[in-house]
Amino acid sequence: MFIIQERRRRLSPALYRGAVAVSFTACIKGRIPVFSDMEVFNALSHIFVETLNRWDCDAHIFLFMPDHCHLLIQGKTDDSDLLGLMMAERFL
Repeated sequence: MFIIQERRRRLSPALYRGAVAVSFTACIKGRIPVFSDMEVFNALSHIFVETLNRWDCDAHIFLFMPDHCHLLIQGKTDDSDLLGLMMAERFL
């Protein structure tokens, strides 16, 4: 499991709910370049797609860099909770 370094959010949690699109940057704590390993990348990208489906979200973009990833995620329904997805799935 990798630890995602959390920073303070500037927006209200309510703004991350519904059929909205939100950009996230998820950084690995300690800047460990875990995504440089192709096996790790393949495994985590597969888990990420499964997680999106479980949370009823789409990813328009997910770009993996050696020690972080950029995500553009959109909720599919009014009940989608993008912040909840990111907080619950911190292993990404």
